Amino acid sequence: MSYFSNNFFRSVRFILVASFFALIFFSQLATAAQCEKRSSNDRASLVELYTSEGCSSCPPADKWLSKMGNKQDIDSLFIPLSFHVDYWNYIGWIDPYSQSGFTSRQKDIARRGRLSTIYTPQVVLNGKDYRAWRRQNTPVLVRAISENPPNADIHVKIANKNSSRVQLAITGKLRSTAKRSNVRMYVAVYENNLSNSVSSGENRGRRLNHDYVVRQIKPYIMPSSQDKVSIKHTVKIEPDWKRDDLGVAVFVQHQRTGKVYQALSMPLICNS
Repeated sequence: MSYFSNNFFRSVRFILVASFFALIFFSQLATAAQCEKRSSNDRASLVELYTSEGCSSCPPADKWLSKMGNKQDIDSLFIPLSFHVDYWNYIGWIDPYSQSGFTSRQKDIARRGRLSTIYTPQVVLNGKDYRAWRRQNTPVLVRAISENPPNADIHVKIANKNSSRVQLAITGKLRSTAKRSNVRMYVAVYENNLSNSVSSGENRGRRLNHDYVVRQIKPYIMPSSQDKVSIKHTVKIEPDWKRDDLGVAVFVQHQRTGKVYQALSMPLICNS
């Protein structure tokens, strides 16, 4: 074999070995990115839908939220959560995703916004009633909101996990522009790709599909004497939850005004 042939094969071997280690390195970076997320300098919009499987006018809103949540052009700016309320359960169909605590949260929004009543479907954008969701170009609005600097920064890292529990390390830090009293950081676990056949009530005979359905939500107080709070939050995965369809949303909100300082969401199960 000639000198040039030897050099050629050495070069090929070097390139293959280097490519192999580069692939491993970048795969590790991608996995780390899936298991950790930081909020950006763009302000994200928290969009809450108050809905019920017992409400005949709610399915179009459920579809709207799913469609909006899948828009890649506003993916990191649009943080959707679907809260199923319980006050429709009396008419004959008990919504399996409904919780009384979600009804209480909706009542708080009504009191804060001086609304005369609560209703479904209701869309709430960054703490305020958003009745224009049917007719307004929401992606354009979300992008406009993103141009305003956030009042907080959020960091979420999946610290530990097993088959039944996931532990999150979460930090929320207020910026100098934020009001420090009456601030909470919320951690919500949601589930996508839910489907249910309704056998009674206003939606009798229909099969309903849902995304971003809140399974649990917990607030953490951010002391006014501090500009940062770091917590360990453990999620117990219930037997009827689908692991691969779970996500977590974290947002910082002022309790008196409802203003959302910043929000982010990410899959709960990473591939590390």
